Amino acid sequence: MLKITPPLQTAEDFIAYLDDIYGRTITSRKTVSDVDETWNEWDAQGTSKPTNMEEVASAPYETFRSYFDDIMQACEVSEVDSDTVFFALIRIKNLNAFANTMPNADKVIVFDDNLIAFFTAFIITAMQAVYSDPTEQEAEELEGFLFSTLNTFHGKEQTQEENEAYVNQFMKIIQKDYKLTEIGSYFSMAFTVFIICHELSHHILGHAEDKRMYLVPKAKQKNKESHIPFNTPAYKEEFEADEYGYKLFLELIDKVDQIESAKLSQAFNRAPLLFFEIIEIVQLFGRNKDFYQQKSDTHPDPMERKKYLLSLYDKQLDTNGEELYKGFMGFAEHIKKQLT
Repeated sequence: MLKITPPLQTAEDFIAYLDDIYGRTITSRKTVSDVDETWNEWDAQGTSKPTNMEEVASAPYETFRSYFDDIMQACEVSEVDSDTVFFALIRIKNLNAFANTMPNADKVIVFDDNLIAFFTAFIITAMQAVYSDPTEQEAEELEGFLFSTLNTFHGKEQTQEENEAYVNQFMKIIQKDYKLTEIGSYFSMAFTVFIICHELSHHILGHAEDKRMYLVPKAKQKNKESHIPFNTPAYKEEFEADEYGYKLFLELIDKVDQIESAKLSQAFNRAPLLFFEIIEIVQLFGRNKDFYQQKSDTHPDPMERKKYLLSLYDKQLDTNGEELYKGFMGFAEHIKKQLT
């Protein structure tokens, strides 16, 4: 039975509706326990556990909301009243991130928490593969975990046993080296900041208005199927949002003291470029596994988007970000060769 979307006038209406369909992200006690165990391992490596560890681990929505508030305040964009922009972290697997303008002019930016989890697992694994000097067997295990992560991101159903094995393997990866895990986590946060800047740019540039469509999600939650109203920018508008979003991103790096929670620095100034490399890998993997064959009808090819940003910003980027960028690019090329 198809559930018809009720009238949604405000951001609160829209977010509450998504919550009803998908459910707000909730962290289990086991997850908090796993985080605590990991910090005990890192403590043995000389890194003390934060006093607010349990609070942060058990409340991901509040944590990312604080990042979002810091970013909005630091952006200082005159084109958008920050009081009318609302952030939602929802368990949606097929939209990932999008901007929507409501009938009352509220502006919504929605994030799929699965997207954040995927980027974190992917980039931390890549950091270990590139910089931990792994043995041949360890390198194979890291690549195997990476492909498991891509499978999960594409929606492959896992048994409880498979899920527990996946979590246990990831815990071993992140526990091995605190510093590499930290760098990977900061990269993941930089990806998140860029995506927020990109979606905010859709609002600033007027893309997220008057192009309402209805989508039937593939995932079913609470035995419901639903039409969800959302905006679908054209290819040209995606390039425009990338350009303006990268501009905002680089400005935020220069305001690192104002958004200390996100841990941005010049070391991550090429994160948007790496973001598109990862999206390319995601798409190659999906086609390789026959999850889909067609290109997106709403977003340009990720390498075209990266090339466009390089043409605009390459000469402006601080050299402090080059080493991490080159290290990741070598790994990305290695993975892509296995998928083509």
